[in-house]
Order: sequence, then structure tokens, then C-alpha cells
Amino acid sequence: MQVAKAVEMYLEHHKSNSKSCTYLNYAFVLRSFSKCYGEKEIDSISTEEVITFLNHLTVKNGQS
Repeated sequence: MQVAKAVEMYLEHHKSNSKSCTYLNYAFVLRSFSKCYGEKEIDSISTEEVITFLNHLTVKNGQS
């Protein structure tokens, strides 16, 4: 399954099962991830790619 499809399915589940603030936070992070890796198959994403994404996402933020 492609990352973009998995992200949208996951967010659809959380839309009705999570608080709106939680959903919005998940949506921001996961859609950002999908922009980078959306066309790739989930099982082809390496640990290094995930770490690189998270580092890029948090580069200007504090530890919180």
C-alpha cells in the first residue's frame, strides 16, 4: 500500500474517533510525511528516512 493511501485511511479513522486537536496534530504530521513519501510503498520506507523526516520536521522547534 502506498503511504498516501495509508495516511488518508488512518486519518479518516481518527476523524470520528479522536478529539479534534489530536486529529489536527496527526493530520499535520502525517500529511507532511505523505508529501515526502506518498508515492512509496509503506514497506519500502527505511528507518533512516523516517528519522530524517522527523529531524527536518522538528529542526526549528524546542524539545517539546
